[in-house]
Amino acid sequence: MIKGMIIGLDIGHTLQGADYGAVGILKESECTREIGNEFKKKAEALGHKVIVCSIDGGAKDLNDSLSKRVANANRQYLDLFLSIHLNSGGGTGVETYCVAKGGKAEQYANKIQNAMVKLGYKDRGAKTANFYVLRKTNAPAVLVECGFVDSKEDCNLYNPDKIAGALVEAITGQRQEEPKLFRQRLEVMYDIWAYSPKTLSPVKKFKTGDKITAVGTKTGWYILDIDGVEAWIPSTPCKKI
Repeated sequence: MIKGMIIGLDIGHTLQGADYGAVGILKESECTREIGNEFKKKAEALGHKVIVCSIDGGAKDLNDSLSKRVANANRQYLDLFLSIHLNSGGGTGVETYCVAKGGKAEQYANKIQNAMVKLGYKDRGAKTANFYVLRKTNAPAVLVECGFVDSKEDCNLYNPDKIAGALVEAITGQRQEEPKLFRQRLEVMYDIWAYSPKTLSPVKKFKTGDKITAVGTKTGWYILDIDGVEAWIPSTPCKKI
């Protein structure tokens, strides 16, 4: 586990123009941004810095897009450069690339590939390739193909939150803990109203002896979910049971 990593994130392809991604059941350029945005949020929540190196538009052609992304990456020190893509062409599964074996990039590629396979994708392997972004980026660089946009099997597995979480854990060795759900059973000791915290208007009246479940707390209050509506009840008339 490396704390305080600086990760260069290439959210594959552009949103418009010459370098728009593959299109099938899913659209690559949209999916990479869904994954990339989740990755950035999750990694930064764990204390890492994510520098987005991709471009959404303004590329004259594919080579211009590639060179701009690499230039963005090479402007600063990075512990790792990660390029996120989805595949096309009738296959299934995930594959991860680095430019050569024997270095840090290969170690990251293997970890990423293993993490993606655990999500249920077919294992196409960790491989080497002479891709521009892998060859020209100064930092250790990895490119991951997160399934095929034209595969129904892969599209059914597609979940940007889970993919981003797998990538973050593979790279940093850290996992975000799921928030613990607050549940407290209470007995109402005398008649009292629960109120809307936004409008301060009464939502529901509870009678002495009613049993309720709080989903959260604020100083002096319990928070209730009443048919999907948030309501607050004073803690004084409520006894834990």
